[in-house]
Amino acid sequence: MRHMLVSAGASAAAIGLSQLDNPFLDESEFPRMTGEPISTWANKVIAWDEGWKIARRIAADLDLRAHLTASRPDEAIPVIEPIVSAVQQCRLGEAA
Repeated sequence: MRHMLVSAGASAAAIGLSQLDNPFLDESEFPRMTGEPISTWANKVIAWDEGWKIARRIAADLDLRAHLTASRPDEAIPVIEPIVSAVQQCRLGEAA
C-alpha cells in the first residue's frame, strides 16, 4: 500500500500539483471522517508527500543536468542515477 501512495505522490508532482494537493489533506479523508486511526492517516499523508518530494528532486536534478550540458549536446545526460537513488530511498523508508 505504501509504495502505491509514494507512486501517487510522485505522479502528482510530475503533472505539476503542489504538496498541498495531497488528497489525504482533504477534510473528507481526516480520521474523524473516515474513522481510521490517526497513525494510519498520518502514514498515508507522509507516504504521498515522500513520493512528491522524490519526483521533485528528480525533476530538479534533471533540470540542472540539462542546463549544465546544454552547451555540450554531444554528452548524454545520465538520467538513471537519480531514479535509482530515489527507488533506494523509498525502499529504505519501507524497511524502517
